[in-house]
Amino acid sequence: VADPAGLAAAVARNDQKDAVKAALVESRIASRQTSIAGTDFGDMMVVDIVKATMPTYSMVPEAVKSLRKIPVMGNFISYPVEIMRTSANILERGVRELGFQPTQKLIDAMGDVGAKKFAREIRAIGAQRVSGYVSSALVAPYAIKAAAHRSLGITSEQERLLDETKAPHAAGNNLMYITKPDEDLNAEAVDLSYMLPYDYMLAPARAAMEIYQRKGSLGASDTETILAMSASVLQKFLEPFASEGLAAERVIDVTTRNGKTSTGAEIWEPGALQGEKVKKGVNHVLAAFLPGIAEQAITVKGGEVVQGRTTRAVTGVPTKSGDKYTIAEEIGSLMTGLRPIKINTGRNLGFSGGAYSADRSSAVQIFTGKADDNDATVGDITDAYIRANEAKRRHQAKLKIRIDAAMAGGMTRRQVQKALENTGVSSKEFRNIMRNRYDPIKISRALIREVRDEVNVKKENRLLSRIPKSEINKIRRSLR
Repeated sequence: VADPAGLAAAVARNDQKDAVKAALVESRIASRQTSIAGTDFGDMMVVDIVKATMPTYSMVPEAVKSLRKIPVMGNFISYPVEIMRTSANILERGVRELGFQPTQKLIDAMGDVGAKKFAREIRAIGAQRVSGYVSSALVAPYAIKAAAHRSLGITSEQERLLDETKAPHAAGNNLMYITKPDEDLNAEAVDLSYMLPYDYMLAPARAAMEIYQRKGSLGASDTETILAMSASVLQKFLEPFASEGLAAERVIDVTTRNGKTSTGAEIWEPGALQGEKVKKGVNHVLAAFLPGIAEQAITVKGGEVVQGRTTRAVTGVPTKSGDKYTIAEEIGSLMTGLRPIKINTGRNLGFSGGAYSADRSSAVQIFTGKADDNDATVGDITDAYIRANEAKRRHQAKLKIRIDAAMAGGMTRRQVQKALENTGVSSKEFRNIMRNRYDPIKISRALIREVRDEVNVKKENRLLSRIPKSEINKIRRSLR
């Protein structure tokens, strides 16, 4: 990623070496101005650049060196750690080179023309460094992915389906099929972003090149913004593995969230006895301290201690969802660091249907909740009705996108309908979705009866004695 000797050559071509050294150190491109044991400044700078931007396994942290002693999988730990270190260093050095401006001392020593020419040389080296990084990070993963998909006969529609069905934590990651989808669109894939972690710093690197192409250099504020962006990207990359809040998050799950994770998964049933809740809550929190290697034998799911992947592979016990693990697959994952992701399009579509049903009910409650308020006016209720329909329509469109992606990938209408069975999506609703028709929210008899009882039986004080049906039905007709 950029020839380190190029920077040293740029220094050597100038007679005003002291001024050049001072300018490079001041801009934090060079780390030291003095030589070591008589070594030339340029040569010393080359050594520093190579150490900072090339994987050097002796420079990994002591904790990682200890992990390297673990048989088999220890061999694969240092590489991603060094990739993260060198990626951050490459970007930081490139950004500082792109933003290099001649100091007044350099201008005094070299003259305005000479100083500006030298600055352009440094910025060109920075552009080469950052563009080289972007090319390496971008081209390699997509070349591997393209070759694999071409050999498997993967269509562009099936690639789109893979992106549509990826888990939330894999958003933005580069997934690749390793088996061809069968007639039910079930397949296996791997996440290349973990095998080729160079691409995790692509966004800030691209941002740097866009600013450089537009302005010719990076200002101080641009440099700090991009470096702050790279720090946040690194934090996102490490968060699932090294966050101090892992245990705290689980405590929140069993207290504030009342037995639900941040994704909505239940740790215990709402009607469970208190003793059961305590037991599952304790298991859930303690699972934060379970070493990753131990989780292969036992793990915690839904507050219960269950068999891990390796144990299930040995015993032949499937998961709750029916997935089976094999010994060969688990050994391969430990040796390569790549774990196949099972793509079950029908099941994923069923999850989308269930999510739509829940979102649709929440949208309806925007209207019914306001209509039930004793102080609601006609305007309040009609406004809530419009907002509720906007939300419902948006959720329906989201489900239609998932359905279209599945059908473009090869799923039939019958397979889609079967996947949506028992998810709360009725046959009539399914037909409307497939025809891109929207059925606005109806005023339920239960809501009319509830308001009538509040007025006539409970004798509650209400601004409105009835639901404004005529006004709502007029809006309903306009929304079809």
